[in-house]
Amino acid sequence: MVKPFTHSEEKDLLSNLSKTLLFEGYVAGFQYYSDKDTEWGIMRQPIKLIRNTANEYDEFATAVFAGDKMIGYVPREVSKSIAEKLESEEVIEAELVEVDPSAPDQKKVLFRIWNYNYEEAT
Repeated sequence: MVKPFTHSEEKDLLSNLSKTLLFEGYVAGFQYYSDKDTEWGIMRQPIKLIRNTANEYDEFATAVFAGDKMIGYVPREVSKSIAEKLESEEVIEAELVEVDPSAPDQKKVLFRIWNYNYEEAT
């Protein structure tokens, strides 16, 4: 086994990092943004969240992207809180949990949204 070398005065940065689950659920509107067999391509892509301030149906709309392809939106019931966190420049990350090609369109792509916080050691 190989252990990484660390200086004794280095602080363990990860010990001050915490994450809070903001949302776990399905991508909204996937059926409108997916092509045939899109599910297979999504599995190999990082998930990104991008505010869509021009959305006429939801002023807090946040688009979900797999790589450079939009695959839907953060569901409306949490869109305001997610949009506010994104706009405040908090560290928000999306994580793909599961893609089920055989599921109904509304339940094909399960994802989580995390808020990362770093607290200075005292």
